[in-house]
Amino acid sequence: MKPPTGTDRRDFLKSVALAGTVAASTDTARAQTPAPTEAQPPATADIAYPRTFTGPALAQISFPLGGIGAGSIGLGGRGQLRDWEIFNRPDIGNSPDYAFPVIWARTAGAAPVARVLEARVQPPYQGPDGLGSHNAPGLSRLAAATFTGEFPLARIEFHDDALPVAVALEAGTPFIPLDPDASGLPVAVLRYRVRNTSATSAEVAIAFSIENPVKSAGDDTR
Repeated sequence: MKPPTGTDRRDFLKSVALAGTVAASTDTARAQTPAPTEAQPPATADIAYPRTFTGPALAQISFPLGGIGAGSIGLGGRGQLRDWEIFNRPDIGNSPDYAFPVIWARTAGAAPVARVLEARVQPPYQGPDGLGSHNAPGLSRLAAATFTGEFPLARIEFHDDALPVAVALEAGTPFIPLDPDASGLPVAVLRYRVRNTSATSAEVAIAFSIENPVKSAGDDTR
């Protein structure tokens, strides 16, 4: 850049240096000025303990049941059994067809109520057939559930106004410190607890529908 005609060279250099200083100061100020941002969400509250899960969060729970080195069966957040990995290989997603518990309850003077003893199926619905037919999606299930997991124990409280009793599931596997034999038993304990919430007596029965998972009909691979 040449100085304008009639301008002293020294004055021209001073003016260029001054302009550069002003530009650098402006750039620095811009860099130090925080850009406008969207309103920040409030800080996340501390996670409550023990952790509980309800609603859509139940769909992704698979609580492992089974002794150390003995395979495992997943307890789903709805109360269903899933991920039967008991054949000495990974087998996520495997479960016997039509495997579910059922509760039947009746109080004096009222009609009996029968439900699959699981909370309703929650999205996301996975697989090419949507809900599929092997888990009997047309059967009535309980309205909701609350899952509390503290390994190696889990608890599920079921909720349904149509059911005349309160029912909960406690599940776990024996883990005894310094006792590998007892901790390696191929055992999963499911304990259903029923409480009568009405003023009259109640009759209750719980049964399980399940085929032999060790060898399915027509399957010679297990």
